[in-house]
Amino acid sequence: MPCRLFILLFCWGLTHSCFAQEEAINWFDQRPLTLHLVWGYPSVDSLYGTPQYIQYLKFGQEEYRFDLAWVSDSLVRTSDLAERQESTAAINGGFFDMKAGGSVTYLRADGQTINDTGASLVKQKNEILEGAVVINKQGRLQIRRGKRIQRKKRYEDVLVTGPLLLYRGKAEPLVDRAFNNDRHPRSCLCTDDQQNVYFITVDGRHEQAAGMSLHDLTRFVQDLGCTTAINLDGGGSTTLYLRSQGVINHPSDNRQFDAEGERPCANAILAIRR
Repeated sequence: MPCRLFILLFCWGLTHSCFAQEEAINWFDQRPLTLHLVWGYPSVDSLYGTPQYIQYLKFGQEEYRFDLAWVSDSLVRTSDLAERQESTAAINGGFFDMKAGGSVTYLRADGQTINDTGASLVKQKNEILEGAVVINKQGRLQIRRGKRIQRKKRYEDVLVTGPLLLYRGKAEPLVDRAFNNDRHPRSCLCTDDQQNVYFITVDGRHEQAAGMSLHDLTRFVQDLGCTTAINLDGGGSTTLYLRSQGVINHPSDNRQFDAEGERPCANAILAIRR
């Protein structure tokens, strides 16, 4: 082999190796809390070219049931919504009216319609209407497509949100727009082939945590092993609460990298031990 070609290939190999090493995720940074609950905090200084701070909770549905907590005319912190029902854990839910309170997308709880989707969102065919978090009377959670989900009365609780990121193992197409393409704090819900449920938060808006685009988030949940995933409200709303620890991510509403910056929200998804 000519010397110059060998040097080029050797340098390319080193460069490729460095990039692979930079983006490697240590999935073993996790702590089993019970037989069916794992707290994960994957260690990575640079993922997709930026610093990231990620937390997730993985629940087995044999031991944990799920529920929606909500307020219709005010805003309450995710941790407070969780503590009212003595939940094991909670993640902030769907999109809401920051002035009047209440969900801006369809929300049904305990079989009763609490909020309807705003007419402007329907007219826009907005992506946040693409999916739904649904919970049956036994407290089992699934992620479904949002279209016509309101008509399926077998679900006790329904929260329409989105965009869908993965559905039945396939990545969903994302519209080319700033909401999807820019890096922000993100909240996400996903399930795997064993129907384990994951609450995931990605912090952002800080030098220690850049946040992710929805394209990056889709790639991340695929690497995590999820087969169906849905985006929740993110930005300053992004909050993950664990009863034994309190808020375990760094909500960005106070512009500090600590656990004190929770934004009051209109709803949350709860995990409760059976």
